[in-house]
Amino acid sequence: MLGVCLLLALPAPLIELSRPDVIDPREALTLATSTQSWQHLASLSPADRLRIENLAPRLNTQPPLNQPPCSAWLHAAVFSLP
Repeated sequence: MLGVCLLLALPAPLIELSRPDVIDPREALTLATSTQSWQHLASLSPADRLRIENLAPRLNTQPPLNQPPCSAWLHAAVFSLP
């Protein structure tokens, strides 16, 4: 009975696989900024991570001047959770 239920329920999560997770271009830009900022911080030594210029978000190795850093900092906090 469990096997039949699993086979019937399996197609439901697979329906949306062809669609991207991020649809809004603004959301994609924010997510890319957060991800690249996290990767930049991870590549630094522990002493350099706390320097003020390294806390600024990065997008293509440049700080985006038209975005507030709060969303990138919140994403970095979530990325650092175990």
